[in-house]
Amino acid sequence: MSRPPPFGGSPRPRSRDQSVTSRRSWEGSSLFGTPEPTAPGQRTPLLRTTGIISPPASPASTINSYGHILKNGSDTSSILSSDSTVCPSFRPSPRPSPRPSPRTWSQRQDVSEDEGFEEWQDDSDEEYESDCLYSQAQETFPKLPAFDPRLSQLKQQASQLTRDLALLLDPRKYGSNDVSNMVMKATELMQIPAAKKPRIMMLGVTGSGKSSTTNSFVDDLHASRAASTGKSCTCVPTLITSRLPDQSLPYAAEIRFFDPEQQRGFFQQLIENYIRFNFKYDPEWDEDLQLEYSALSASAVKIFQALFCNEQNFDSPGALKVFLDQHHRENNVPSVLDWLLSRTADLLDSRCVMKNGHFTIFHEASTGEGLNEEIDPHIFETSEDLHEPALWPLVRDVTKGLMGNAILEYVEFLDLPGTSDIDLIRSSIATEFLKSCDALWIVTTLDRSISKNDLDQMLKAHSERFGHSIAVIVTCSDANVNDALAVGMHRENQSISQYRELGREISAIKQELDAVKSDRRNTVKRRRVTRLSPEVEVYRARERKLTTKLEKLKDEQFESLVHVRNSFVERQLKATKSQYLVKGVELKVFCISNTQYQAWQGVESGDCRRMSVECTGIPRLRAYALALAAPAELRTAADYITKATVLLKGLSLWVDTDPAQRHAGLMGVIKKPSSILDTEARHFMGQHTTSQQNGEPGSMFTAILNPLYIHRRTHIKAALEVERELETWFFQSLKAFMARDGKHETDRHAAQVWNERFAEQQTTAIERGWEIMLPYYKKKLKGMTEKLQRQLKNTPMELSSLPSAVPLPVSRFEGILNGYSRRIDTSYQTRIAELEKSLSNVRLDATRDVYSAYFTRAMRPVYAEARTIIWQRQQGRIPLATEIFTGRERWRKAVHCCLPGLEERPAVRNYLCGWSAQGRHRNHPRRYGRDVRGHLCQRCTKHLRISCSPRAQTIPGERDAASRAYGG
Repeated sequence: MSRPPPFGGSPRPRSRDQSVTSRRSWEGSSLFGTPEPTAPGQRTPLLRTTGIISPPASPASTINSYGHILKNGSDTSSILSSDSTVCPSFRPSPRPSPRPSPRTWSQRQDVSEDEGFEEWQDDSDEEYESDCLYSQAQETFPKLPAFDPRLSQLKQQASQLTRDLALLLDPRKYGSNDVSNMVMKATELMQIPAAKKPRIMMLGVTGSGKSSTTNSFVDDLHASRAASTGKSCTCVPTLITSRLPDQSLPYAAEIRFFDPEQQRGFFQQLIENYIRFNFKYDPEWDEDLQLEYSALSASAVKIFQALFCNEQNFDSPGALKVFLDQHHRENNVPSVLDWLLSRTADLLDSRCVMKNGHFTIFHEASTGEGLNEEIDPHIFETSEDLHEPALWPLVRDVTKGLMGNAILEYVEFLDLPGTSDIDLIRSSIATEFLKSCDALWIVTTLDRSISKNDLDQMLKAHSERFGHSIAVIVTCSDANVNDALAVGMHRENQSISQYRELGREISAIKQELDAVKSDRRNTVKRRRVTRLSPEVEVYRARERKLTTKLEKLKDEQFESLVHVRNSFVERQLKATKSQYLVKGVELKVFCISNTQYQAWQGVESGDCRRMSVECTGIPRLRAYALALAAPAELRTAADYITKATVLLKGLSLWVDTDPAQRHAGLMGVIKKPSSILDTEARHFMGQHTTSQQNGEPGSMFTAILNPLYIHRRTHIKAALEVERELETWFFQSLKAFMARDGKHETDRHAAQVWNERFAEQQTTAIERGWEIMLPYYKKKLKGMTEKLQRQLKNTPMELSSLPSAVPLPVSRFEGILNGYSRRIDTSYQTRIAELEKSLSNVRLDATRDVYSAYFTRAMRPVYAEARTIIWQRQQGRIPLATEIFTGRERWRKAVHCCLPGLEERPAVRNYLCGWSAQGRHRNHPRRYGRDVRGHLCQRCTKHLRISCSPRAQTIPGERDAASRAYGG
């Protein structure tokens, strides 16, 4: 399907009824159509990226000192709601200088404190016109072949040729199968195909600015919900694209809900969270764990009441507690789960429609704000009053369509919830979306971005999956830009000479402005002239001129310091985070300011200073996104043009030959490349899908599977070493880690992932083999394509050697084969990109602790059983000696006869849980200072010393002898 020219044409409907008619050119030729001529033989000058539109003032308006058009006799509401159209007759600014935003009375630098409101009464009657000063329509394509205007012209010409060909051959398609096939192919080629859009995923902690960055990137203030409310603005994955299948209005959204399997897991997790805190409470939980479990329990209550508020057992927290307590004591929780699923199915069936296996709700509107008002009740918790069941807890994901958005014609944008508010079920959904993405943008705030652990963890987890397509977006680049920052940059050996020079100029302008104000006041007082006299107007004109110059210098000083800090942060991030990236990959860093960019769109900001659009970083970010889409765009365009060319050449060859020559024993030569492809493909699949052919270096069996099998005992031993290290931890730390499936951090232990530690050696082996296997398969596939292309190249020579092929125009046939050879190259590049993406998803599951990872899935029931055993031990149902991860095998065997007596002492019981191998308590030496050996008999004390000695820990014979002596 042919797509409209990006960044131009008719602007799509905006939430604020504004339009910008300015256009730019790409290397001298406009990408956006021909602008309206201002006079016969003349065209409208093109606007620079940061140029300021200066429409002429009408007789009914004046221009104030800030360059704004002031409409006399109009109020603010009429101006803000008017549909302002920029006059096409304008001149580009000689220097890109930011247009200052309307300032409040407290922000005006040219109003002194001793001047009253009457001094500026003439300006108070004039209102500022708030208009969108910038949009993505003013940007140009990056200088890449995929966005060359001539390529678009070639596609249009190819489409027109195939359309004419189809119309010409359609009346004759019933007389020949060849003609019918050509008409069918020409009809298919009439529609210009769209390239597959790369999907960009945004990831970051809650509050990092993902939603605001999304709005700035797509140039729409209502694309995502963004507000500093203290809560997460994105609760579910939100995919933003250019158009939905059933969309007819400019804005549309499709809300999908959990399928039955996901609903079961979701409700089961809610019930576990509620039962754990209310019926399995452990007084030994630390404060952080208690707060977390309490919040999860409260969230479960809130969700149950939102979904089933009209049910008797869920209408109040007390009724819910009685209901679940009864079923929990009767071990009848599965029946509760079945009842919840049946009621949920009835609820969704009454409000939604089934589409592709998911219950779905579809909304569309004329404005983005109107669409958000319609879908927010389905996604967010909007009220505490529970009048009827709500669906927001069951939302799986949301897909939004912004029809006519320029950048979304080339990429899709995925906004994921913050990593700190993802539960188990939503983590699986996030992993599913992650595997479908082609690029990752990690969003973080500027403050301490260089030393943040969250950024390190995300880079380490996803760098191998995304490779060169990973980038870091640093938001709030305009925050805290002041003299203290300049001093800090100077301490970091950064040049701030421009900042200081502009500061001296600002001081001089301020002094001159104060002198002019003083002269004006003295003139009014001494000469007793009115404040509207010509003499005073001369001073006021100078004040306005100096004020404009002052604000301009402040903006330049502000931008210069922002640029210094951005450059410093980019260099530091690239240098410090390179250790987490794949070898040969350079981290891409973009420092952006959503506040300053949206100020150019008419949104009022808290800072009276304004930086240029380029300094906000948003245009650079969009150019990078277009560069990501360029390879697929170029491949799709080249393949389409080649298809049309081959069709035309084939038609020409068909016309010049008669049927006898077409079928005179030439099909064997013509079908030879196809037979070679089939033979090579079968050989490749047979060789690399069975373990019998595993002797070739570089294959999957030789590079990965065989080493894993051979060294499996070593990998198991390494995992057990990690387990033995964990046995020395304090019991409360172990419980905290097991409560989160081994992924946690405490005051004593840094953030770590047990699953990755257990599988560290096999992960190293997989990654080492991966670096050998992937180039090997690429080389094999490339060899297949080259062999096929060589056969195509030799086909004309084989045809010319046949007597029946002498009358054929072999040279024309050779052109067709060259076209097929180019298509083979294009197909190879496309398939290789898809193969790398698929294999990287497999590598992610094999080496990282994500929801779908193989080792993670195997360990998940182990952690669940561990939590059950710990709770049973707390209830006194099993002895202490059967605890997992806290057993201390050598201790239990050495003090076998005294162990029951130790369990009877509460202090010793807690003390034993935190022992090291030598029997010394590491966490609370003052509280439990007595040596547990004082509670052991002489026999156990002796053999405890033997069993726990360093020599016994390394010599299995002595350790086993001590164990056998005491029945271990």
